[in-house]
Amino acid sequence: MGAANMTKTGAELIAWYLNLDRLPVSGRWSRRHADNQRRLCQRFAVPVIGAVACQDITVSHTQKIVNAGVIAVMDVSELTGYSRAGAAGPNVTDVARVNPVPVVVTIVPPADVARRL
Repeated sequence: MGAANMTKTGAELIAWYLNLDRLPVSGRWSRRHADNQRRLCQRFAVPVIGAVACQDITVSHTQKIVNAGVIAVMDVSELTGYSRAGAAGPNVTDVARVNPVPVVVTIVPPADVARRL
């Protein structure tokens, strides 16, 4: 986009990003990827930076976009039967197990046996 485009809005930046003509033919996105990018930009990026000039977009804007995104949440109780209600809590090991250092034993034959060999 270049320095001359720094006064354009975030919405214009997103439109440029989503424009498949900016990519070489060999590097074009699949239809599925393009649709996902368009959907995610419209849902999360446009509300945060749509009206902001490109030169004014900061890290805090980017963080707001990331924070608005979908995150994965795992409910441990569904997987293990562990329930927070009335449970004593997870098992805790006070000291982590340490693998013992192997013992190396070298047997040296008596001097008289070594001379016979």
